[in-house]
Amino acid sequence: MHLLKNNEQSTTTIMRTNNKIQLYPMLRLVIALTAGIIAADIIGTCLRPLYWLMAMAVTLAAALLLQKKENLQTLFILVTVMLLGAYMTCDNETELQCKLPTGSQTYKGVIISQPVIKKKTVLFDMLVTECKSFNKPVKIKLCMLRDHRSEKLEIGYGIKALSQLEAPHNYKNAAFDYKRYLLYHGFTAQTFVYRTNWDVESVSLIRLSLITRTRLAAIRFRQCLLDKYKSLAMNGQEYAVIAAMTLGDKSMVSAQTKDVYSISGASHVLALSGLHLGIIYAILSLLTFRRKDWIVGQIMIMLAIWTYTAIVGMTPSVVRSATMLSIYSFISMLRRDSFSLNTLSLTAFVMLLFHPLDLYDVGFQMSFMAVLSILIFYPIISVWWKTDNKVFNWIWQLAAVSIAAQIGTAPLVCYYFGRISCYFLLTNYFVIPAATVVLYFSVALFVCYAFPAIASLIANVLIIIVSGMNTCLSWISTLPGACIDGLSPSLTQIIMVYVIILSVYILQDYVRKLHRLGDYLDNN
Repeated sequence: MHLLKNNEQSTTTIMRTNNKIQLYPMLRLVIALTAGIIAADIIGTCLRPLYWLMAMAVTLAAALLLQKKENLQTLFILVTVMLLGAYMTCDNETELQCKLPTGSQTYKGVIISQPVIKKKTVLFDMLVTECKSFNKPVKIKLCMLRDHRSEKLEIGYGIKALSQLEAPHNYKNAAFDYKRYLLYHGFTAQTFVYRTNWDVESVSLIRLSLITRTRLAAIRFRQCLLDKYKSLAMNGQEYAVIAAMTLGDKSMVSAQTKDVYSISGASHVLALSGLHLGIIYAILSLLTFRRKDWIVGQIMIMLAIWTYTAIVGMTPSVVRSATMLSIYSFISMLRRDSFSLNTLSLTAFVMLLFHPLDLYDVGFQMSFMAVLSILIFYPIISVWWKTDNKVFNWIWQLAAVSIAAQIGTAPLVCYYFGRISCYFLLTNYFVIPAATVVLYFSVALFVCYAFPAIASLIANVLIIIVSGMNTCLSWISTLPGACIDGLSPSLTQIIMVYVIILSVYILQDYVRKLHRLGDYLDNN
């Protein structure tokens, strides 16, 4: 009888259907926050931020009063977090959708992105610091006619201009929702400036916050680093790829090169993400590995990581990686399990709390889905094949990571880009080792820049490596069936694909538990 009771208890432990989401409290919170962001975005600004704030205060009070009823208290806490997300979103959108002045306005501002030179125009982002119609700095998308003056503009230049500031709008007959894109990226207006209506002029930054001024200084420093690349005779698409991979400047990458990387499945290498920061973290860890004070070493590494994040423009994917590495480092200092779904969820929660509209950024979605998919599917895929050979094991583990990441990101790639790369596994065997070497050699180049002969040698090695990588990717992109093009799934279809993926995961998890239960009963 006692044995039967023990068996029943063990069976209950193994087959307990307690929802896995309860094991990850931060996941529940980030889901609630995301729901609030989406709800507020759908409703729009017809509900003022104050209304969301009042509703949040009511649910928070209810949560505090229901301490003896845990289920109800949990529900009200989640509703409070959802309303918090709605409030932050509504507040952000209200600030961005301010009333613009009619007619032409004179204003001053500073260039905050590398100008993109096209056939007839020059495009860049500008932070307006002085304008009678605005009581705070605003970010605008500026386009001007190309001439000998506009071709020389750089990040950090001050501009005085006269033009009409227009609310973000879509182009005629365009499928891409450009208006929403500008809104989600913090742009208040867009404008076109004629040749005679602008001039370079010094601009006071006194109205800008310390954080904004620090970011501008970091971006200017990035331009100095890019100039060092150019001074070492780097040019063409080799320079463009190195600049994109190491410093996040994709302005010089040609449409043809982007297409080659997209078809071959290597676009993630051009966009700075967890791969790049992970490599930099490894480099810095090697430099501080033998320090007696390990905690001080970790703090120094985090300072370096966040400095690098500011230099490359603080894009959502890089900020996500830096935040996750910071949490990883902090938990490591506490000598605890350092990486889990809770870590990823906490990273998402922090980012969305401060910048809720990042939820709609493609880079944010891709990076989080890649890491989430790796966390969920890599442990399952990696055990499909085992070997004691270190080389074959490395090959298989890299394949397992690539497949796991592809499961999570492929639907998004189809939705946003209408394309699936069929040789992504083959591509990763080229680009990941190459990206690692490029980052290591780039660090060495800047360290040795004071020694021209050594710096020139390193630059030549970098050019050879990137040229070889470009050639390999170009070859892969020409293979038969390299990609499936012309896909145009709807949002509903993409959601259904993710539902199917989640259902398959739950099913295999249930089957695995049944096998474990069967093994246990056979042994007892």
